[in-house]
Amino acid sequence: MKCQKLNSKIWLIEQYINKNRGMRYIAKKCQCTVGRVSRRLRSYNIPIKSYTDGKRRVLKGKKHPNYKSGFFVTRTRNTLLWKEGWLRNKYLVEKMTLSSIADLVGSTEGAVRYALDKLGIERRRYTMSKIALASRKKGAMSKKPRYNTNGG
Repeated sequence: MKCQKLNSKIWLIEQYINKNRGMRYIAKKCQCTVGRVSRRLRSYNIPIKSYTDGKRRVLKGKKHPNYKSGFFVTRTRNTLLWKEGWLRNKYLVEKMTLSSIADLVGSTEGAVRYALDKLGIERRRYTMSKIALASRKKGAMSKKPRYNTNGG
């Protein structure tokens, strides 16, 4: 047997019950099979947890490792997207569209929209975005946009 720790009932209780580790985790630590860990738990009369009991506790709020100033940042790839000054400049000053910002950072429009909302940057109306995009094309949309005032 590779892992002598499985022979210790105290160590097994500490890992499985107190630290809420799963059989798979313990087996990986001990370099043995899950079946061997399961048999050892039964031999020590340690109650086997159901699948949902063995799930790790979900860390919420400030205890979660990805919690940053009021919201969760799960991807580190698009860190540029979460810099408020940069995003505000691209979106409000340079009048870039969501899709062009998404292409710039290698993300999706939904991720850019989510970042705007979470950073508290007010989004433009659709027609304003359309005007900004059209202003870059020559001769496109020379008229002012019409707003529906009839309520329909």
